[in-house]
Amino acid sequence: MSLELLDLSGNAIGTLELGAFDGLRSLRRLFLHYNRLTALGIPASAFRGLSLAELRLDSNRIDNLAGGSVFVDSEIVSVNLDGNELSRINATTFRALQRTLRSLSVCNNRAQVFS
Repeated sequence: MSLELLDLSGNAIGTLELGAFDGLRSLRRLFLHYNRLTALGIPASAFRGLSLAELRLDSNRIDNLAGGSVFVDSEIVSVNLDGNELSRINATTFRALQRTLRSLSVCNNRAQVFS
């Protein structure tokens, strides 16, 4: 399938099934904003195999990113995490994206620690 944009915003998604995006090798933009996603609802390697220009996870209920394991084996240029419940933002969270990440937005969270 040559799908380049998948917009799932504004739903009530609380969980992403592991492998939900398998086979979408052409996907470049994934919009998951304005859902009910939590850290527990995003499995490790959730975006495995994807090469995204843009990933929108803003306006969800994400309070942590489990050491960045959700980004393992993926290439993402821009990540938006605005309006979540992140209390700690750790640079190692995005280590898996160190070659590709060019834009990161984490506005309007509960961040008290940036390390």
